[in-house]
Amino acid sequence: MERKKRVVSRDGDVPPTMAMGPGRPRLFIAVVGVVWVALALVEGVHLFEPFTYPYPPGRRPLGRPSPYRRSVHRRNTGDSGGDLTRLLGFRLGTGLFAEPRGDVEVWTDRRGYRNEPRLADTFCPVMITGDSFMDQGLTNADTPAGQLSQALGVPVYDHTHMARGPTTGVFAFLRDPEFRRRPPKVLVWGFVERSMHARRFPPYRPHGPRKPRTVAGALADVWQGLRLPATDRRSYRAFWRAYRDKWSMLRAFAVAIRAESVYRLEGRLLTDKVLIGRRPDGRFALFLRESVATLSRTARQRKLPEAADRIATVGAECTRRGIRLVVLLIPDKAHVYPHWLAPGDRPAIPTPDAPSALAALLERRGIHAVNLLPAFLAHNAADQPPLYYPDDTHWSERGITLAMHALAKSLRERGVRVGE
Repeated sequence: MERKKRVVSRDGDVPPTMAMGPGRPRLFIAVVGVVWVALALVEGVHLFEPFTYPYPPGRRPLGRPSPYRRSVHRRNTGDSGGDLTRLLGFRLGTGLFAEPRGDVEVWTDRRGYRNEPRLADTFCPVMITGDSFMDQGLTNADTPAGQLSQALGVPVYDHTHMARGPTTGVFAFLRDPEFRRRPPKVLVWGFVERSMHARRFPPYRPHGPRKPRTVAGALADVWQGLRLPATDRRSYRAFWRAYRDKWSMLRAFAVAIRAESVYRLEGRLLTDKVLIGRRPDGRFALFLRESVATLSRTARQRKLPEAADRIATVGAECTRRGIRLVVLLIPDKAHVYPHWLAPGDRPAIPTPDAPSALAALLERRGIHAVNLLPAFLAHNAADQPPLYYPDDTHWSERGITLAMHALAKSLRERGVRVGE
């Protein structure tokens, strides 16, 4: 006859009817595990979103270097609100500060870049890459590539990796064997002023020939990753820190709950990451607090000579392949419109400012640099419509058009011929 199991405590025997049944702890652990796995899966899927709003045409493909899904046509109607309204952390901020935009229409080619499908099989003498500024535009024709194509009269290929920093796109281009066979004549590399720091520019290191994929090779890749130089290790840590602070869905949900509660209970806004200013017409204008803070840093604090040396490694590789590198330096919104900020929030911009200092350093190293700050300041002095979205860190279609015409003018003045 089978003996019944007894549950023993410090005080002696306890009847089995008073003990917790064996299935309940397991059920609890199973529920917690399922919820944890579900949240982890949601967070993992969200990690591969190029941005946290439905502007891009789908998630970044797993295991592929392209920023978007391939051969996609998407149209988003009634887009409203920029990235700064979302950084406020609650949906009500979109209603308070967001400005409506037109419909967003996006095409991607077979490689997964934002181009008309035919451009993937067409020789483009000019290619554009850089940070998220180089991928803006309500339609493909409004993007920097589309505007520069109209200004130069030649097809321009968009090779931008949105929301991946200033170097991801240019490194991916240089390591792509498809563009080695027939490289463009001109490569335009654009990035915004707040990225002008040596830590954002690891030196370019070309990959060797591809080896057969084996377990030993995968372990060797992991070991090489652990032995990356300190600059690259910092960039990886910075990426995960940025994901945790800006892109994490779980963190964004917690921030939204906190901000919504404070606004409804106390009537104030949590603007830890955003500065709120006003335009001359009295309407609101939002600024990224971190971006405004970087404007006060000198060239020495930014380590711009070191950044120029690392950019020069890309220039040397382009020269070796017969490509002319053109670096496009984009000013921050707060540099062009500091008067929109409250007097206490306005940055103390040093002399020389970062775009001017970096342009001079690059020219000394033989790299063609185009500083957009003078053209943008002249546009502002003429009391023209804004070049940036008031509720976004990025420039508007008007700013893109002005920038690409200034770039085309600089190419003509330097005698760069792309139509032959």
